[in-house]
Amino acid sequence: MPTIAPAPCGPLQPHFDALLHDVCASLATQAGHLLDGIYLYGSIARGDATPGVSDLDLTLVLRQPPTPPQGEALETLRQALQTRHPEVLKIDFDIGYRAQVLATEHLYSWGYWLKHQCRCLCGNDLALHFAPFPPSRAIALAVNGDFAQVLDAYARRLDDAREPAALRRRCANLRGGWRNNRRARRPAPRSTADCPPQTPPGARAASWRRSPAALNRQSAAASVTRLPRPTTVLIRAMLWWSLFLQRNAHARSRFPYR
Repeated sequence: MPTIAPAPCGPLQPHFDALLHDVCASLATQAGHLLDGIYLYGSIARGDATPGVSDLDLTLVLRQPPTPPQGEALETLRQALQTRHPEVLKIDFDIGYRAQVLATEHLYSWGYWLKHQCRCLCGNDLALHFAPFPPSRAIALAVNGDFAQVLDAYARRLDDAREPAALRRRCANLRGGWRNNRRARRPAPRSTADCPPQTPPGARAASWRRSPAALNRQSAAASVTRLPRPTTVLIRAMLWWSLFLQRNAHARSRFPYR
């Protein structure tokens, strides 16, 4: 049976060399006693990232489950790295620990993930513990198992958005936007001395980078809550269609050339 394509292994883009070196050095210095390995995935791992637009996606495998203070320290380090590296839009840490990765019950989630989606930057390469995976329904369920719950949560948010209190909040937001638009249409002052100070371009770019708009589930859900009722029906239809595809995925994986 054919196996899934191997993990990215081509040359990395030179534009991100300084970023990756800083990430590995900072993690080794401040959290080296915790780390078992650092893995890269996503567009930078594939070598097709766009500077200033793409994210840096990292999987951190720790030796032991992190304590709350250790988790806070890693988050502080992530924010510091993100602040001083404008060549990426955002830096993400996906955190697991060694026993969790090597557990039999996580073979089709963590095992597949490290073997076929990640490339080890430093530390122990746990992908060597796994053989290449053939396509299977088990992998689809392990990697996308929460897809149905996510869509159902979006549908519930749509239902809640039609409550009277939510409608009043939306009306207030619309009124505020209308006032802001009126202010924006006012003529500019004739004297440059009356012009308000302009925000430096770098500050605007930094504030945009800090906004995760549409880059995580929370922001996606917030945008969905503004959609009308017919979208609820569409999302519920997508939910049941995805369940149908998952139940029939094993047939496609058994006969990939059919």
